[in-house]
Amino acid sequence: MCEIQEIRYVHYMQHPAYPDVLGCGCICAGRMEEDYASAHKREKSLRNAAGLKRRWLDRCWRVSGKGNPYINAGGYNVVVFPLTGTAEIGNWGFRVTNRATDDFIQSRKPYPSTDAAKLRAFDAVTWMKQRGR
Repeated sequence: MCEIQEIRYVHYMQHPAYPDVLGCGCICAGRMEEDYASAHKREKSLRNAAGLKRRWLDRCWRVSGKGNPYINAGGYNVVVFPLTGTAEIGNWGFRVTNRATDDFIQSRKPYPSTDAAKLRAFDAVTWMKQRGR
């Protein structure tokens, strides 16, 4: 908004009396909503999520009996597998299962590598956690 600072984590603010959505930093967002604590809490949550995703590929992925990489994290089981039976072609998918409820999400489209499928699976875990699934 002020065009003075470079912003790493953008807070998008909108108000019924203003037609546009403003992108601003944490301090300006707190000032606009008159609640600095909520703005800092949101930013801390975003920073934590970004850090988790950045370290996701470096975690200790194990190999299942079928030869697929998997990990158990945060109450979820994540499995990455080749869609066509040959990993060289580059068609990878994933399945995320809530270990407590057996609710699951499976990828609908192919991913070009195991890392791409693992990163998308991270997003699926986040989505499931947000919706209580």
